[in-house]
Amino acid sequence: MPNKAIIKSNAKPLLAPGHRACAGCGQLIAARTVVEALGPNTIIANATGCLEVTTTPYPESAWGVPWIHSLFENAAAVASGVRAALDYNK
Repeated sequence: MPNKAIIKSNAKPLLAPGHRACAGCGQLIAARTVVEALGPNTIIANATGCLEVTTTPYPESAWGVPWIHSLFENAAAVASGVRAALDYNK
């Protein structure tokens, strides 16, 4: 059997464990993969739904990046507003 090195990182997780999602939740696995690929300079605009309910029960949050909750119909508008604000503040 080959030896495998385990690397311990002190980096803050961008989507932390300890959330309330079901074990093996595909939506959470996808969200973690996306946010890890995008990196720490990411802002999440998330509509109401299972991912929102399981990762952000008040007053806690599993997100290690800025996160904004929005209604079902306006997540895209919130995201474009964030982008416009970031562009304005350059």
